[in-house]
Amino acid sequence: MGETGLLMSNERIGIHSYTTFDTSKAPFKRVNTGINDAAFTRSLVIPGGQGGDGLAVSRDGKFVMWMVRNSHNPASYVNTVLIALVSDLSGQPADAFGTVVHTHKAAADGPDLNRGFSISPDNKSFVISLKTGKGFDLFVKDTSSGQTIRRLTTNGEADGVLNHYPDVSPDGKWVAFSVRQGIGTKADLYIIRVDRTGPKQVTATQSVDEDRPSWSPNGKELAYGRLDDADPASGWDVYAIGVPN
Repeated sequence: MGETGLLMSNERIGIHSYTTFDTSKAPFKRVNTGINDAAFTRSLVIPGGQGGDGLAVSRDGKFVMWMVRNSHNPASYVNTVLIALVSDLSGQPADAFGTVVHTHKAAADGPDLNRGFSISPDNKSFVISLKTGKGFDLFVKDTSSGQTIRRLTTNGEADGVLNHYPDVSPDGKWVAFSVRQGIGTKADLYIIRVDRTGPKQVTATQSVDEDRPSWSPNGKELAYGRLDDADPASGWDVYAIGVPN
């Protein structure tokens, strides 16, 4: 959350909620999950029977965007993405607070939810991965209204490519994201300018999954999750890679 020293997370132990963690208390053992403690504050409560599937905080730590799903039935649930000031959070229900910027109705739109979103540094827009055809494409939307400003990719709808987990760069000019050429394929990392020009491939590894990129504060590197088929027992590890100029 910017330079605040705070970290927001999805807590599924005890009461399902989005919590704020004070990293100055780390390492900290979370024992009483039903209440706030010295390091964790419950920011939003996800009501029973509902789901919380995504969270993003602006780079200055002022805004937070989250998802909440009103049931676990993939045939009928309604999923919403909302945004609010972090300073306004005090443990409200996650489905009844904030401004709605995206709504997905499974009965009309199918069961596939968005695959990640990221707020721009100026907090005026966000990038979101949405189901299109057999794939997923990236869209830039307005944070005050949810209206689409620009579509960044079209190969999801055209070719079934899965463009997932966007992250906007610190200067607001680029979006990093993971790309799978289809279901069951390995993910590689790409970047594209917010004005939709200059797409570049960052990684190209057929037997390695590279997913969920996150920009470094200086915009020169990407941290990401990596899973190598050559060593599946090791599970996912965190790597960093330089971004091409």
